[in-house]
Amino acid sequence: DEYWILEAAIPFANFAHVAVHTPPKTGDIWHLNLNRLGGKTNEQFSQWSGSRTPEPQFHSPDDFGRVVFSDKASPFWR
Repeated sequence: DEYWILEAAIPFANFAHVAVHTPPKTGDIWHLNLNRLGGKTNEQFSQWSGSRTPEPQFHSPDDFGRVVFSDKASPFWR
């Protein structure tokens, strides 16, 4: 395999205690990271936004990516 795809549903109500708006409004920014760790015989590790550490590090908020919400469809959507 050369890549992986993630499709997820986010229950915005679960973030009501930390988010300014739920559901998010256009222009809202959330910090997020998506991680993949697996492989029994060939360990694999990948992140959407790298943690800049030699070993997997899922708890580095300074390295999280930014999700900018919009009311327009992404040009990257296929």
